[in-house]
Amino acid sequence: MSTIINRIPMFFRENYDNWKLRMQAYLAALDNDIWYVITDDPIKIMKASSTTTPDGTPEMKEKPWSEWKAEDNRKNNLDNMEKDILYKTLDDNMFNKITTCTFAKEI
Repeated sequence: MSTIINRIPMFFRENYDNWKLRMQAYLAALDNDIWYVITDDPIKIMKASSTTTPDGTPEMKEKPWSEWKAEDNRKNNLDNMEKDILYKTLDDNMFNKITTCTFAKEI
């Protein structure tokens, strides 16, 4: 059995386009949903409510944490995973520029 070691691509300002492609591939290899955290926002854990919209579809509301399943926990943690990965790609100078960012998408 062989093991493939995936090294996180380091960010260099002069090499952004190449880094972005490598990061997309790296993140997609980790989890299919993780790129959506970058392009959209953290995934909100939702459920259908008993109320319906005018077209008859159920309204969606945030699912209480006490009702989360393993898959909900995984999706909720994707933004944390993404921030951790992005932090590891930055040198101290670049890291200092993003310390106020709350979500991976902001970074």
